[in-house]
Amino acid sequence: MDAKKSLSLELRKANADLSLLYNIIEDIAGEIDLQRLSEKIAKEVKRRLNAEAVFLMLIDAEGLSLELIASEAIKIPKVTRIPITGIIKETFDSPSLHFGRLKIGSEVFASSLCVPLIIQEKPIGMIAICNKEAKGFTDGDKRVIQNIALVGSIIRHAVENAKLYKNLQTTYFQTLQVIGKTLESKSRYTQQHSEHVAEYAVLIVKKIKEKKELEESMIDKIRVVAQLHDIGKIGVNDFIVNKPCCLCEEEWKVMKEHPVKGYENIKPLDFIDEDVKLGIRHHHENFNGKGYPDGLIGEKIPLLARIMRVADSFDAMIFPRPYHPKTQTKEEAIEELKQHINEWYDPQIVEAFVEGLKEEGVIQ
Repeated sequence: MDAKKSLSLELRKANADLSLLYNIIEDIAGEIDLQRLSEKIAKEVKRRLNAEAVFLMLIDAEGLSLELIASEAIKIPKVTRIPITGIIKETFDSPSLHFGRLKIGSEVFASSLCVPLIIQEKPIGMIAICNKEAKGFTDGDKRVIQNIALVGSIIRHAVENAKLYKNLQTTYFQTLQVIGKTLESKSRYTQQHSEHVAEYAVLIVKKIKEKKELEESMIDKIRVVAQLHDIGKIGVNDFIVNKPCCLCEEEWKVMKEHPVKGYENIKPLDFIDEDVKLGIRHHHENFNGKGYPDGLIGEKIPLLARIMRVADSFDAMIFPRPYHPKTQTKEEAIEELKQHINEWYDPQIVEAFVEGLKEEGVIQ
């Protein structure tokens, strides 16, 4: 009977081991977003281990410290840099599992296991499984750790692929920015327009966050929308963009196509968030539903687009344009925004913008 129980226990352990391997491989297979990949790995390892925290760290570009990419259970600021000393240095100098004391940020872990991530004999980072108390890992923990080592090459290559994809994302986005800058440079009226709009839009987001809960990524998202919102004008004739008087009906029809063209340009790019794409498509919608391209009304207009509508209009008012070479003062522009709340602009967005400008000392 004891033999049967023992065999049953071993079979359950083996099944758990296979389950761990399967879950890790299934979770990371095809994942090309570095942040999501790292969080998945840390979460799965923590779930299976008798540990207080799990961290995934990658060596920074200078090779002088580790950058914290993901943490599970104990949250530590992502800006934290961990020096390559002590157990970390030992792990990289002799690539294998190392037990010892580890400090991450202000947290000290008396009992930690470091699992190196190596690509082509070069360390790229590590997984750290940590306990604050000086206690050893159980046999079950060690078995799980051995299984992590078994799929280590899969994890390492998945991380490397994600890093390469992130570099590709950065390069592509920088290319889009250069295209946008080139577009702006074609007209003396719109040089540095996207930078100005980004500043105003970020200010609005920060003020809104003081009053209601917004996801942390909103600031990054609005910056991208601001930088790329006019990318669709690439396909618009220079004569129309720079025409020093009112556009005729046909020219105006062409100009109004630029939000959709911009949206279509970036729609295939998976690494650009859908909120950003919709912010670009709808940044000329009016709060009363009489804007373009889709005639959305009120809060059916995405928040990023409502913010852009205010920030974009304000910059257009205070800097010269072909159709109005005479500029307005900032105070005059604010009054015009207020005159058109509930018509063109979301009143809450205008209110947040005015408050932000006053706090910054831009207006009285």
